[in-house]
Amino acid sequence: RASPTIRPSQSEATAVAGGSASTPRAHRADHSLSSLSLVLGLEGYRSNFIGQNTYGFGDGGSFSTGSATTIATGTDLAGESFTIRRTVVEHTYANDGPWLISFQSCCRIGSIVNPSSGQRMEAVVDLSNGDLGSPVSSIPPMLQMELNELNVVPLPIADPDGDPFSCRMATLGESLINAVAAQTNALSVSSDCVLSWQTDGTSVAQKYAVQVVIEEDNGATRVPLDFIIEIVPDLGEPPECALGGNVHNVVFAGDSFSISATGTDLDGDDLTVGHLGLPAGATLSPVSGTTGPQPFEAWFDWTPTPADVGVHAITITFTDINGLQTVPPCGFTINVPANVPPVCDANGPYVVECQGETSEVSLD
Repeated sequence: RASPTIRPSQSEATAVAGGSASTPRAHRADHSLSSLSLVLGLEGYRSNFIGQNTYGFGDGGSFSTGSATTIATGTDLAGESFTIRRTVVEHTYANDGPWLISFQSCCRIGSIVNPSSGQRMEAVVDLSNGDLGSPVSSIPPMLQMELNELNVVPLPIADPDGDPFSCRMATLGESLINAVAAQTNALSVSSDCVLSWQTDGTSVAQKYAVQVVIEEDNGATRVPLDFIIEIVPDLGEPPECALGGNVHNVVFAGDSFSISATGTDLDGDDLTVGHLGLPAGATLSPVSGTTGPQPFEAWFDWTPTPADVGVHAITITFTDINGLQTVPPCGFTINVPANVPPVCDANGPYVVECQGETSEVSLD
């Protein structure tokens, strides 16, 4: 049996940063060989400070994100830019796990309101029970919430096995983040992964570090979703987005897939379309950064290849003239299944008689 291998993967749970942060996840690379793939999701940096992080594989090895590829950019409410980068790595483990993949650094950006003693991410990978991989999610690096309002945001999450999963807030030991609370109400996430916060007591332009843990109910995998909440004023209604298809999709390698996303704005503002990174070979039409009147329809098109096996989390964004973004995010997932060889069951065993003698025969 081949050693489990961490290799490039094609989906990611978007993670966010000020200094930096990221979200590792894993899926089974080869059904027949029981190999592993690691996805180091996305890292978000302030564009005027792009560094690198070092992650531990959990077996004594480590890797750096210095060779990350820029896949998208964005701005906060004040116009300060951030850059989203993707890292792909390969690694061989001695067995299926469990393994704890982790990263820790001294710092987050200085403007974070809820103080932390640093930044930590950890994910548990365990494919020993035949699990195909961990859950994936994709949300904007800077998630906007309106001042003095109850903000409710369903988190878009998918699991490659269809396994049930739940969400919880990360502990201080897991994230190094102190609890997020306004004067009277604490930020919370329900077990079915709906983020809620009554933001009374906050101030416009404040930023809060948040980490949500996504756990499979069978205990096989655990992944973090690390991001920043930005408090925005009442600048009218934020844009809304509607998908022209299913949130969760299965597309086989070689098959073409298209889905539309339509942005609308109750205030009648023009909208600008964007994304948080697309799979290799995928297109968004019109291209990211295009501005037009609402309703604004954009199309995602992609034909995955055998190299794209895995679950892909894609988020399309619409931003109005005041910098307000679609909430909840306009996200969807694409599961590209591995091409598993057909199985033939000959049943048996069979009794064969030849020249008066019988024998039992089994067919493998």
